[in-house]
This record gives sequence, C-alpha cells and structure tokens, in this order.
Amino acid sequence: MATRLLLGAAMRLVGDWVLVLAAGAVLCLSNGVVVASTAFVPFVLAELLQGVARACFWTGSQTHVVRGDTPAVGALATINFVSSLGLPAGPVLAGLLVEHSPRTALGVGSAIAAGAVVPALALDRLPPSSRRPSVPPRESGVALVWTWGAGPA
Repeated sequence: MATRLLLGAAMRLVGDWVLVLAAGAVLCLSNGVVVASTAFVPFVLAELLQGVARACFWTGSQTHVVRGDTPAVGALATINFVSSLGLPAGPVLAGLLVEHSPRTALGVGSAIAAGAVVPALALDRLPPSSRRPSVPPRESGVALVWTWGAGPA
C-alpha cells in the first residue's frame, strides 16, 4: 500500500511500461530471496518485495491499457481477465511443485516472473504521465447524492 502512494510520482518520471517490467523483476527477486534463505528476515523482505511487485504490476498495467489507443473499458476488461487467470493457476502450480520441493516451487515461480519481463519489453513505450492542471468537473445536469451505505440517488 505504501508503494502505491509513490507510484503517481514515479509515473511522472518513468513510463507505466517500466512499472510492469519492474514488477516481473521484483517478483523474481522476491522468490529468489526465499530460495536463498527461509529465515525470518529474508522471508519478511520477500513479502515486502512481493507487495511492491503487485503494486507496480496492477497500477502499471491498468494505467498502460487506459492510456493506450484502444477503448479503455474493453482494454481494462481484457487485462483484468488475463491477469486474473494467474490468481488460481499460480497456487495450483505451486501446490503441485511444492510436493516435490518448496525450493523447486519457488525457483519455478522465480523463473516464471523473470519470463514475464519479456512481454513487458514489448509494451508500447508510452511517455511518462504528466500532471494535469486542476480542472473543475463538467456540468452534466445529473446530480449524484451519496448517503452512508447507499449508492447514487
């Protein structure tokens, strides 16, 4: 969560594709740390790195598809669908591999994360985001009223 607080500023310095690339590299490093040592401090470091990787991937990939040439709604639906395929597949594969060896499972996970860097290199090289000046909201003639626990009125 702390990483996400910094990503807006980071995306004004580097393109969002760099965050997706960094996510694969940091996830690979996270798994590699636990392969090297399962002691408490390396494990905590690996968990922190995994959080950084997740924040960079989700923020970078969603920002990238919204900024692209295709309509944002369809692009977001596609990236969320494809990305969410790994949510059940990853643990299933890890469970099968951990029966052989936890280090093998983590090593394969690290290799998969490293392999994810390759498609990230093929992403469009969109420039870093720019800070938009504050613009007042457009008048649409529709008023939204929110109350606690209820949606728009």
